Amino acid sequence: MDHFVMLCEDDPSNPPQALLDRPRLTLEQEFYYEAFSDLSRSRSAGMASNPISMVDLFCYADRMGFRDIKTFQKVIRPLDEFYLKISAEKSAKK
Repeated sequence: MDHFVMLCEDDPSNPPQALLDRPRLTLEQEFYYEAFSDLSRSRSAGMASNPISMVDLFCYADRMGFRDIKTFQKVIRPLDEFYLKISAEKSAKK
C-alpha cells in the first residue's frame, strides 16, 4: 500500500480522492521532495518563516552524498522561494 495512503488519519482503506489523484513522482523528483521537506524542518522561525540556510542546504547535500551542489541548489532554492511566498500570503490574510 502507498506510504501516503497509510498515513491517512481517518481510514487508510478509504483515502480522500485528492490523495489518490496526486501526481506520481519520479525517483529524482521524490529525492528533491524529501530533501525539501527535510530542509524545511530546519528553517529558523521568527515572526515569519525564514529561508533555508545555505549551511543547511550544503550540509544536507553532503550528508546525502549529492556532489552536484549547483544543481541541488538550483532545485531547492526556487521551491523555498515559492514556499516563503505562499507562507507570507497566508500570514497576510490573517
